[in-house]
Amino acid sequence: MTAEQVRRELSQIKIGDIRALSALAQRISAEVRQPAAVLMDLWKSAGPEEQRKSEAVLGQLAEPAVEAWLVTASAGGERGARALAQAVQTSAAAQRRILHALQGMLDSKLPMPRSPSAGQTEERELSSRECDEAYLLTRWLMKTDEPALERALARKRFLSLVPAQRDSAIAAYRKNGQWMALADTRPAGGER
Repeated sequence: MTAEQVRRELSQIKIGDIRALSALAQRISAEVRQPAAVLMDLWKSAGPEEQRKSEAVLGQLAEPAVEAWLVTASAGGERGARALAQAVQTSAAAQRRILHALQGMLDSKLPMPRSPSAGQTEERELSSRECDEAYLLTRWLMKTDEPALERALARKRFLSLVPAQRDSAIAAYRKNGQWMALADTRPAGGER
């Protein structure tokens, strides 16, 4: 759907016609997501090289609506504030869907397959289960301000624990929302 087609269709919809607005959003969404779906199919079925390339491209595709809202928000003013509120609302809805999917994974003790690059590095990859990955991904999502180094150290420390200790940490998070202290990059005797 071209920009002109979007403008034309939008101009023909009455402001209160939620059904028509929703139908337009669904058509646009389907077209926007089609290339990402193709990349995801490649990622799921291709060999390691194509998988890494697909993952690299998918990783750089931000949620298009959030990006559009953020560009508008940077202009400031009343419209900028409204655009920023919409960016937050859209992002929060995506975060809720992600957290819901991760909550389902917290019950699974299935082992995670090794990444295609496993064995190609000097350091041995630590084994993990679906519940371990869900815990670490949830932690990352909830602690977005955590520096990458701390996140990497926390991952290594968590996966170095025996499964019973990891299960206890997951249970504690689910019960009271508390995270296990996993990384401390402060110098000895120093403060943050």
